[in-house]
Amino acid sequence: KLQFLYFIGRGGGVKKMEESATGSDILFMGEYGMRERCVTIHDVEWVFKQSRMDGELSGWVWPSAVVLGWVVGKWIFDQPKKGRAVELGAGCGLVGMVASAGGWDVVSTEMEKGIKDLERNVNLNKDKLKGNMEVKICDWEDPSFTLQDFDLVILSDCINQRHLYPALHRLLKTASPTATILLSSQIRQLSSERSFFSSLLPSFTTTELSLVPYPIPYTSQHMNYLYAVEMCRTPSSAQTPAVVPEAAAICAALAEREKRQTVVAECAEEDSDEGVDSIYL
Repeated sequence: KLQFLYFIGRGGGVKKMEESATGSDILFMGEYGMRERCVTIHDVEWVFKQSRMDGELSGWVWPSAVVLGWVVGKWIFDQPKKGRAVELGAGCGLVGMVASAGGWDVVSTEMEKGIKDLERNVNLNKDKLKGNMEVKICDWEDPSFTLQDFDLVILSDCINQRHLYPALHRLLKTASPTATILLSSQIRQLSSERSFFSSLLPSFTTTELSLVPYPIPYTSQHMNYLYAVEMCRTPSSAQTPAVVPEAAAICAALAEREKRQTVVAECAEEDSDEGVDSIYL
């Protein structure tokens, strides 16, 4: 609470962020205020220069990227051979760099306005990269950009803007049926996120991944807002209603989180004399 109020009290960009943040973003506000950030994943320390609240979403290491970094690191380790990966909406590039540290060749993509942040942070960590790491500007609406040549597609915190769903759906459908798609997100608008997974049917199968095995450095309250999903293209011959329950399970899990968050919020309001605690939710 004190840390949060300290950052808000400093004003400037942090205040601007607070005014537009959802409840779950406020939980992680302290991380967004850091100019420099170190994140350790699978015993490798990654260093980042964060853009200090300049209005660009790509300038920070988002919590869902930390989650997906752990997931991708384990997934890469379990593969019998190395391959090619693409990271969509890479931001600071954490997840793609974890894949590169595992020996995979990675194309890390971001919009033009965020590419300088991405290049800077990849250069800061280049001594840890083992596979080839290419930084590339990517527009999801560009029909010439496809995912068909990649064995792994990774994206974190890329489904929080509903107006981008059509372009992202089109892009994901260009992935090879043999490719794995690993996605992580932070719950902000549950109705939008449920619609994202529902609209992927019947083209994809989806499975929510357990995060319990990973020593992710967040409290249980924080983790309640974070999740990871594994997806793969469904061959056209197998696109039947049989895949519906898998996506339905994702939507049901999100709905259950919504119920828990409502209960926690109500308790916080009862316990707070001045309503300050409820700012965390």
